[in-house]
Amino acid sequence: MAHSIHYLLLFFSCCTFVFSFSASANNTPVKSIDEDGHVTYSDQPVPGASSIKKIAIEPGPSASEIDAAQQQAKKSIITAKKIDDANEEERKKRAASNAERRAQRTKNETVKDNYTRYPYNNVWPRPPIYRPPGYRPPARPPLRPPVSSPPGYRPPGIQPPPIPGSR
Repeated sequence: MAHSIHYLLLFFSCCTFVFSFSASANNTPVKSIDEDGHVTYSDQPVPGASSIKKIAIEPGPSASEIDAAQQQAKKSIITAKKIDDANEEERKKRAASNAERRAQRTKNETVKDNYTRYPYNNVWPRPPIYRPPGYRPPARPPLRPPVSSPPGYRPPGIQPPPIPGSR
């Protein structure tokens, strides 16, 4: 079921609770204000309050009004169920028509995708590369300059670093 039914049931139960609570209250509430200005609502006056005022509460709904509200809530629940059922049928129809369209598309059409162009159209093994006779690829440049000095050679004026603790 959809959420609409749950919300209607919650609304109905809250209304019933509030109406039954307000109808069963026999004591009239009292608003008391003390010297510091703090307001207290209670069924009895607070001792030492500077201002005490009784609050009139309107009576709750009659039994016939409660029955009418319950009947209206039941009608609303039935209507919500009918709407949910209609929505479910519509969803099933759409799913069936989508499945039919997908089946027809795969039968009648080939799906064009982006995997038919470079770099996806590589053929392995690659065909051989034909070069003219006597062809040599250009020489590669050296990776680093050639070493012209023997190992361990230091140019004049550069001394090795001192060994710690040898002085």
